[in-house]
Amino acid sequence: MNNTELLELAISQEAELLDYNSEELNKIGSFLGNSHYFFKEMCKAYLRKDVIYENKPMIGAKVTVTFNWEEKQVSIQELEILLQFELSLFLRFIAIVESCFSEVYPLGTVVELDLDFMPESFQVLTPQQVNDLPMVLITGRKLSLKDTKTGYVIDYLAQFWPFGETPGVAPLFLSSLMIRRSISKGFVTPQEEATIQELKESLVRQKKVSFAFMNLEKKQALLQETQQKEGSHD
Repeated sequence: MNNTELLELAISQEAELLDYNSEELNKIGSFLGNSHYFFKEMCKAYLRKDVIYENKPMIGAKVTVTFNWEEKQVSIQELEILLQFELSLFLRFIAIVESCFSEVYPLGTVVELDLDFMPESFQVLTPQQVNDLPMVLITGRKLSLKDTKTGYVIDYLAQFWPFGETPGVAPLFLSSLMIRRSISKGFVTPQEEATIQELKESLVRQKKVSFAFMNLEKKQALLQETQQKEGSHD
């Protein structure tokens, strides 16, 4: 299945989206999924609690995302299409889009971090350390977070490059949003490509999405609990 077909499947599985026009959902979802820069900037606007974010391309229609924080509602408009969501359903919708369209990197990939998406706990590093260590090595991917109703995954486990696994240093939990770009991809074979495709399809069918789109308080509590369990195994 290609990304667009995955999106159609994922939307069809969401009861809360059945009242929407599926063609409009798929069109806006495909735009968001194929517009990597717009998607990430929209997510940054959400994190900053902006009121509005607009895409004004040289060619093509303008897309406007409006956040009503008082009413906890979000609208996305492109020409005649206007989608209005409760805030929680908006997060679910963009989480679905991200799960269908985001690239899944092979193990061993070195990536540069996008500090705009890194959690506050990351700031235990001094600014100089952050500048010196912007790259990480992916050591694990798509790990399920249990004890959640809808199902979430940690997109990646990673260690700082070039140090790798270090005694006493817990792996970083990364979402795809936290990755600015790949520096060097890990080893890829046709089997690896098939495995990635099967993994994406499996997660969509299981309705599992990135932990990046969890409620902030719930995310922090769950990650803290998971990290404590990881540490207890050392």
